[in-house]
Amino acid sequence: MVDVAQTLSVLVVDDSATSRAALRQALESDPGIRVVGEASSGREALTLLRKVKPDIIMASMPAAGPQKLKSGKRPWRCCS
Repeated sequence: MVDVAQTLSVLVVDDSATSRAALRQALESDPGIRVVGEASSGREALTLLRKVKPDIIMASMPAAGPQKLKSGKRPWRCCS
């Protein structure tokens, strides 16, 4: 049994609902991973980030928006 303190929380971001569902299923097959939210865009992800405060974000480039990566902004700053 995995200790809850060792569970990794993940926010999944992808513009395809099918891809999000497949990724969620794959991630949740590991008892040490808990998907805490799904978003279909970078904007939606930022809103969820404030609420669920995941350990990591798994995002596809089109959903996250490459301009966000180029800007150097750190999304976790909004959650501090």
